[in-house]
Amino acid sequence: MKTGTKSRVGKTAGFALAAVMALSAIPAGVLSAHAYRSEDVTTGAEDNVYTSNLIKDGTFENLTLENNADGKPVKAGAWDIDVTSSSAGQGGQVTLVEDEGAVGGSAIRIKSSSRYSGYPEISQKMTVLPNTTYYVEMKVRIGYTNAIFFGIASENRAGEKIYGQVHRWDGFDIDVDHNDADSRLTIGSDKFSGYTLYTGYFTTGDETNVRLFVRQEKSDMIIDDVSVSWAGDLMPIGATNLLENGGFEDGKDVGWQELSKSDNAAEVGIDAMSTTTFSVTTQDKQMEGLNTLYIAAKNSFGTEDHYTIGQPVTVTANTNYTFAANLSKFAEATVMAAEDVRALGIQKVTMGIGYYTTDEEGNEVFANIGRGKVINGADISSACFQRFTYTVNSGENTTVYPYVKFEATVGNADQYGNCLYVDGCSFYENKIDLPAETENMIINGNLAGNGDIWLQVGGSSQLGYQSSSSYLTGSGSVWLSQWNPYNGLMQSVQLKAGKYYRVTAYLQGYLNGPADAPFDDLNSPANILIIKGHDEDVESTVNAAQSSWAYGDSFVLPAIDDNVVARQTVDLDTSAGYRPVTVIFSVPEDGEYTVFVGFEGWAYYSETDSWIWRGGMNIGGVAMYEMSESELKPVKVWKVTELLGNADTKNITLSENAITVAKNTPVSHFKENVYGYGYGNTDEETYTYKIVDANGAEVTTGNIAAGSKLVVSGAEGFTPVEFALTVSDTAFVADDNGGNGDNNNDNNNDNNNNNNNNGDDNKDAGGCGSVIGIGTGAMLV
Repeated sequence: MKTGTKSRVGKTAGFALAAVMALSAIPAGVLSAHAYRSEDVTTGAEDNVYTSNLIKDGTFENLTLENNADGKPVKAGAWDIDVTSSSAGQGGQVTLVEDEGAVGGSAIRIKSSSRYSGYPEISQKMTVLPNTTYYVEMKVRIGYTNAIFFGIASENRAGEKIYGQVHRWDGFDIDVDHNDADSRLTIGSDKFSGYTLYTGYFTTGDETNVRLFVRQEKSDMIIDDVSVSWAGDLMPIGATNLLENGGFEDGKDVGWQELSKSDNAAEVGIDAMSTTTFSVTTQDKQMEGLNTLYIAAKNSFGTEDHYTIGQPVTVTANTNYTFAANLSKFAEATVMAAEDVRALGIQKVTMGIGYYTTDEEGNEVFANIGRGKVINGADISSACFQRFTYTVNSGENTTVYPYVKFEATVGNADQYGNCLYVDGCSFYENKIDLPAETENMIINGNLAGNGDIWLQVGGSSQLGYQSSSSYLTGSGSVWLSQWNPYNGLMQSVQLKAGKYYRVTAYLQGYLNGPADAPFDDLNSPANILIIKGHDEDVESTVNAAQSSWAYGDSFVLPAIDDNVVARQTVDLDTSAGYRPVTVIFSVPEDGEYTVFVGFEGWAYYSETDSWIWRGGMNIGGVAMYEMSESELKPVKVWKVTELLGNADTKNITLSENAITVAKNTPVSHFKENVYGYGYGNTDEETYTYKIVDANGAEVTTGNIAAGSKLVVSGAEGFTPVEFALTVSDTAFVADDNGGNGDNNNDNNNDNNNNNNNNGDDNKDAGGCGSVIGIGTGAMLV
């Protein structure tokens, strides 16, 4: 099992029917990474930037604090620090902490000036797509906490507009079930919890330039491993959320129904609960929008008590559907219910899909499709929402009821104080991630087993069909364990340079572990790789390296690593069910490339020389297609030289991503010599241009000043792009004729024609290999 083997996956190879792997509880003490984590990886050919972290210096490594004249910190790498403004109140201290990071050695500590005041903040400016949802993730240690606020806002804190904010209130032992107790630390007299994952979803509004902010009140915390990434399409292309009011923005009674409850049922409402219900006021805790459903245990909520909420949905018979709900809980739900009585936390939550039928006596009864997804309360985080899913086939039913059931279990007769949050629910038909009428470039992408296509590396005993209840599309799925490096599925495809391709794999983690692994090794990242070369050549290189690999030693495959032109890396959580993991890329040259889906890393090797299994995944399907120009327009990084031309190289210099003008260059001269000479002003498309000052106000007269920007916009489907205008020390040189003479006009016409021709070529070549993103920042798509 520990040596690499080769087998073709298909009818000839034959899948062994594997037992259903239970989505079991994550061991206590394991910090389970959220399902949407994406690594900041840019390996590959030049001009390829893939789904990545928009935050710079997110792990705070090799940074130093920059102070103002008063000795107060104002910068740390790409981060801005605010402990002195009126918005920061009485402020606090911001310091860098060494050797205590969740990733690497360093982290950043933010401490209020006292337990009673202060709103210190760290923030970072980003370029984003407008009206687009982003996923924010950070790991946090807590000393003491009143409130933590984080989200996306306008660029400047003074007079800021907040587009989305999450407020979390927690005590010292935040999220005990999900942080590593052994990693708690003491700095001086201050004690901190283990790291806990904090997450949130935020929509940008009409802005393209925003900032991520993290501020706190009356708190002391250490932050590390911060990332901002595109939230992604959690439903397949073309799928529709069939639930009404899935985010509870219209309250709990629109669309949703009470399906069952005990005599002493929980209290249900929209956050937050009052002191009369819960003995303390819970936090206003939403995953998205403004509302969240809470289900809270009443006093004496016992082992037989329960509450179920769901809603009827019309479906197609014999079709696979997924029900997804984002769950969190209030703190550890250990409020003192009475003297010497302490609630033990949420005991049991069930997500299911049911239907009404009649029994032998003709009575209407509620029945389940499949077994449902049973979730231990300890696996629900108090610091962030986690996306739990359940997938089933509708059978002969045309109306089904996705539901969430909250209940206690034997072992605690008083559940008072337990609170479950539910938000962002969806119910949709499973599809392969392809636009309508688009052919999948991946053969047997639904893993139906028909044909000798996929190449599987890592041992046939580690791969096989799951139960049909876990199929994504009703065709098949693959169960893949992780042992050796580069265990996974491979398939060769022919690709062309200059084109953009989208690969989506549906992945589901089925076990994280082990509990005794070091913090950084708790989860096993899954990967999509695009590797230059035929799949059998890649597999041969992998097997040769595996056969000589000494377990526990570092492992590299230079022959493969050097040929990786695109990579997406995600941490899979057992709670997550199937979800799409996407990478968009172009290749440096025409040829044969291998699509790899699996594990790039290998099993954990402990200090006692024992080889410990790291986990595994189910692969529900893989889709790949060539993207159209219209799909790329909103997300492509445009170069200066693609959008502008220049008739005056004496005073104006254009490079790929920068514009430099001479000192005292008139705005009118810049317009005359740059506008109208670029790629954008072809017969096919016309862009509009404007110069804005450092405050964003349009400038139409005078000279171009430092801090100005050029904004390009106007074409349908084109997201506005900003380019900084740098003013050099070289003095402006006026034309002899006071303007553009005939010679200049002739040169301008030639330049314009050349640019137009280049623009056409670039269109045919998919944008000349431009990177995915906007402005100068990498952008998830």
